[in-house]
Amino acid sequence: MLRFSVFRSFITTLVLMAAIDIPVGATVTMTGDVDPGGATDPWALDEALYVGKDNDGILNIKAGGVISNTKGYIGYKSDSSGEVTVTGEDSQWYNSSSLYIGGGTSAAGGHGVLNIKDSARVIVSNSTKLWSTGTVNLNGGILDARTLDLTEGIFDMLDGRLHADIIIGD
Repeated sequence: MLRFSVFRSFITTLVLMAAIDIPVGATVTMTGDVDPGGATDPWALDEALYVGKDNDGILNIKAGGVISNTKGYIGYKSDSSGEVTVTGEDSQWYNSSSLYIGGGTSAAGGHGVLNIKDSARVIVSNSTKLWSTGTVNLNGGILDARTLDLTEGIFDMLDGRLHADIIIGD
């Protein structure tokens, strides 16, 4: 298991390109198959982030941890599974493009789960797509997406806030 702790106070590729303070002790933990696209900075990626690309992977963003990337994939290939949990106030996962849960850009893949809890925030500038093998659990957090495609998969909203300009499906 790789464990990173944030001890810096400025990340440049966040919403509105604003400076934010990262709390001391903010953590992001990665277990298994988590591919940050070869980036040297695990927090601000200029490429896609895969959690469960070829095998099983887990990504936890908590206690004010922040990750930004272009596209995000959870459970990318059919033999993989991925789970991302974003929890705690000021914790954030920012996707500057799209987010695919339980597959890739054009087809279902492995099992993918996104958990958003306890005032954490997931921001997707374009589309959030749930495939038949994808699940989103929104329980006290915030999901902000331009388009939310719910024609497949499971979207379980127990508590929290959902903002989407366009919702496709039920």
